[in-house]
This record gives sequence, structure tokens and C-alpha cells, in this order.
Amino acid sequence: MGLRIKNKYIQLLIGVLFLSGIVQNLYAQPENPPRPMVITSTSSLSFGVFSSEITGGTIQVDEYGVRTSSGDIVLYNLGYLYHPASFQVDVNPGHIITIKLGTLGTLGHDILLSDGVGHTMKLEPNGIYPLSPFVTTTDITDIYVGGILTVGNVMTTPPGTYNGTITVIFNYQ
Repeated sequence: MGLRIKNKYIQLLIGVLFLSGIVQNLYAQPENPPRPMVITSTSSLSFGVFSSEITGGTIQVDEYGVRTSSGDIVLYNLGYLYHPASFQVDVNPGHIITIKLGTLGTLGHDILLSDGVGHTMKLEPNGIYPLSPFVTTTDITDIYVGGILTVGNVMTTPPGTYNGTITVIFNYQ
């Protein structure tokens, strides 16, 4: 009988040591160290080739890359690409990312694009994918930002290359 009790104590002792080793391993696993978010611009917002006639109108390239127009804008497919602005965000999974557009951090804040000789077009940043805020699930997340371009008639906004800057503010927690 004395041998049975010793055997049970040894089994119990081995079981406790085994369980404490499992618990210690569960808590001993280090998580990924925090690292700063790195943002890389991978392409600029582009509206492709188009023309305006008498009244002008708008062109929209949404966050999914779909291009539409209103007014008397004619859209051409002449090999010039149209696409949303795109960014890659590199941050540990599990962060909450919030994105704001425009210099004031609000949608609807218009930006003037210029051809460098005094002609301008109005650009409204519009549409973000994925919808903000969101939680990162991988190390690299692709972000897409669309926009609406207001184009005047051919006299007020003649053909040319118009440039400007969109401010995209990324905040993560």
C-alpha cells in the first residue's frame, strides 16, 4: 500500500510539472515587437485621356478603379491608364488604421490641379478601400483612394497635364 501512494504522488508530481511547463510556454511566447508603420505610395490617381466640349463636367475614378463621367466629357481608351491612387501600409497585424483625405482631413475638401500656366481643375478626393477605420490582418495592406475631377470647357481647361497633391493622413493604434 505504501508503494501505491508513492506511485500516485510521483504521477501527480509529474502531472503538475508537465502542466506548469505548458503554462510557462504559453506565457513565454514573445509577441511581435511593435514597429512603426511604413507607408509607400505605389501609384498616383490618374483619370486617363478625356476631352470636354462646351459645358465640361466631371470624371470619377473610384477606389475600385471604375471610371465614369458626367456632362459632356468624352472618355477615351487610348492606352493611357486610369486608376485610383494606391498605397501599401506595412504594419504588424491587429492595428486599427484610420484614414482621412484632404489637407483638412475631411472628405469634400477640394484640391486645385494646375497645368503650370494658370489653368486649373478641381479635384475632390473621394472613396477609400478598405473602408476606414479597419483592422490590419496581414503585414502589408493595400489602400486605394479615388477622386472626382471637375473639368471646365475646352477654353477654361485646355488639354494638358495637370498636377497637384492629395494629403492622405494615416493614423494607427
